[in-house]
Amino acid sequence: MATLKKFTVIDPSARVNLSLKESTRTAIAQYQNFYLATYGESCERSELVEQLLVAWFDQDRDFKSYVDGLSAAQKASIRKQVAGDAGDDDAKAPAAASKGTAVSAQVSAPVSSQVAGGASSAWAARPMGGAQ
Repeated sequence: MATLKKFTVIDPSARVNLSLKESTRTAIAQYQNFYLATYGESCERSELVEQLLVAWFDQDRDFKSYVDGLSAAQKASIRKQVAGDAGDDDAKAPAAASKGTAVSAQVSAPVSSQVAGGASSAWAARPMGGAQ
């Protein structure tokens, strides 16, 4: 995957609670350091994760083909579901992580909570949806 370009957040967002493995959270913190070293500006973890996902989606040809094949009704149904989910986030309690598999992490935490680390990143080499 190509290096992430400098970004500006303009799209409205909603909080999403996820569970991420420690190794993934470490890679995100390392990428934050890489972004700072590359562009001279810090970025929030939530913004970084958003941009990494967008870059991944943009480069996945199979996913693009799937989305292009959706009917207008299917796309409208998905947009309606997403709009409904945005209002439900605060009411949903985060699921407890299985012992030894993942720890709940708020992806909207500020940069100041990042783990100290080097400026290199293993993110691009790690496939999404890999072995749990």
